[in-house]
Amino acid sequence: MEPTFREYAHGSSDYQKALILRYCILARDNSIPDSAVEFVYGPHEDEQNQFLLGAFDGSQLLATLNLQEKDGALLLRQFAVHEKQQGTGLGMKLLRFAHAFARKRGYKRIVLHARMNVIGFYEKGGYVLTDKRYVYPDLTLAHMYIDL
Repeated sequence: MEPTFREYAHGSSDYQKALILRYCILARDNSIPDSAVEFVYGPHEDEQNQFLLGAFDGSQLLATLNLQEKDGALLLRQFAVHEKQQGTGLGMKLLRFAHAFARKRGYKRIVLHARMNVIGFYEKGGYVLTDKRYVYPDLTLAHMYIDL
């Protein structure tokens, strides 16, 4: 069965599934310092004002990402794909769904701050790597963007 892609609501049961998926996948990534796990992947009230998108097989959440409006563009955040779905192309399909979703709403650009170990994935999705870096203790993120 082909997954379905859709938006889901903050505070919903799908949102709770997303929090668990984000924690299980992203917090276990060795590039995320333990001190940042709860801050980065916990529930946030500001996510009420973000677009929350997911890939679903029935009621099971397979992948998730957030789009946050920032300076006239969208900031892609919290992208996680279930471990069993990694490498299947599902993440790229959700990324393309996010692009179409953004275009439909009149956005012209999506930006993101990528961990260094996933830059290649985003480049395959059409994102451009810039020289800008965000450096935190034990974590460096690269600024990337795509014009839609």
